Amino acid sequence: MSEPVTAAQEAVTNAMLAGIIACGALSLTLIQHFNLTTPISYAILTMTTFVVSAYLIPNLIALWLGRTLDDIMTDDTPTTPSQARQ
Repeated sequence: MSEPVTAAQEAVTNAMLAGIIACGALSLTLIQHFNLTTPISYAILTMTTFVVSAYLIPNLIALWLGRTLDDIMTDDTPTTPSQARQ
């Protein structure tokens, strides 16, 4: 059984997952389009993907919700994921 989450926590988590997928797809497209086959190119695109998906996207979602990311992730008003979707 999973720990109860708030709607904001679920939104931030979903945004992070979507960001990882989108940035990974963008990185792969850039690698193929510009023929970036050096290890340094892969490293730069990988780090950019992680920075965008793990830092920028969650913080922008938190800003959009009008709260800080730390405040959202330590919120102690739990609901179940099914209640958060209602």
